[in-house]
Amino acid sequence: NSHIVLWFHGGAFVFGSAKDEFAIGRVLDLMKCQGRQNKDESFAPPIILLSVEYRLAPQNPFPSAIIDGLSASSFLAERFSTNPIHVAGISAGGNLSAIVGLESHRMYPGKFKSIVADIPMFEPTSATESHRLNSRSSGICPVDFLRW
Repeated sequence: NSHIVLWFHGGAFVFGSAKDEFAIGRVLDLMKCQGRQNKDESFAPPIILLSVEYRLAPQNPFPSAIIDGLSASSFLAERFSTNPIHVAGISAGGNLSAIVGLESHRMYPGKFKSIVADIPMFEPTSATESHRLNSRSSGICPVDFLRW
């Protein structure tokens, strides 16, 4: 059976797209890591990647992105009953992968096999000491941008 990966893109909940080519490479890297854990460097199960085009803020306020993620996970759980399903995401998508993965596991016990929250954005108010000290370290998404 093919593994299904439900992917959530990053972008601070305000930008980004399901069409981000970074997702495909990142998912393949993550699956190769799983192969290394299984002591088989060549291990890479067949993958079906579903990248979610969740609604973005501020036009679509909380919890729009979560609702979209849960809709996608329900769709997969109900239509692909025999495939292992994994939930993954990066940055804001890492936040969504944690929320959607845990809730999906509760709603569909045994169907969701893993959650990968890659550099998750768990504190979107940017009020931590780490945000203060490192606020200019990202040329892609400086902390001031997150305070919309």
